[in-house]
Amino acid sequence: MLNKRLKAISELVKPCDILFDVGSDHGFLPLNLLINKKINKAIIGEINEGPLEQAKKNFLRYPNLDVEFILSDGLKSYNNNNLDTVVIAGMGFETIQHIMTQDLEKFKKIPQIILQSNTKIENLRRFLNDHSFMIIDEDIVKDRKYYYPIIKVCFNDLKQNLSDAEILFGPILINKNQSVFSDYLLFCMKVEEKIIIAQNKESSERIQIINNLLDLNENLD
Repeated sequence: MLNKRLKAISELVKPCDILFDVGSDHGFLPLNLLINKKINKAIIGEINEGPLEQAKKNFLRYPNLDVEFILSDGLKSYNNNNLDTVVIAGMGFETIQHIMTQDLEKFKKIPQIILQSNTKIENLRRFLNDHSFMIIDEDIVKDRKYYYPIIKVCFNDLKQNLSDAEILFGPILINKNQSVFSDYLLFCMKVEEKIIIAQNKESSERIQIINNLLDLNENLD
């Protein structure tokens, strides 16, 4: 059974042949995708032996599934050009940036890349924009008390040139009219209000962007 975060990631995966899950931890996401026949083969990559062994244990009951386990820093130890999908989820922005930067040419050839950063989501969108990875879909879920924006991208020579609002909150999410996104905006508003109070300011550009997006969401209803 997937939690809300992993379920949302799984729903962004378009059916494909081979998926590489970077930092899969327990392997629940690729296991679910294989069982439900959304992918034909999974490659689970971990930088440390412990999490890789844990993922292997969770696959023992499913000997007929096509899965490969490798020790690798991102895609560094995987040199085949046969990947359809890469998932990097549950990490901080700097780790995701490192994984993509060290193998940028590999990532440019992958049709769908699904990213879920636990930190600095606006920095991730800016990094993707700067390197011509186009955001083709997004989702956001609240799992327990945390909000998780999820981004699906592919490389495109034509740069998206995202606006400040799109960098902060996502070009797709802004127009999806999800109630959870409105709740997320209100959460971000409270965080920003605490910051401007601490800085003895009356308002900020971020507050103005959030207010504009809240007005937009009301008009979309």
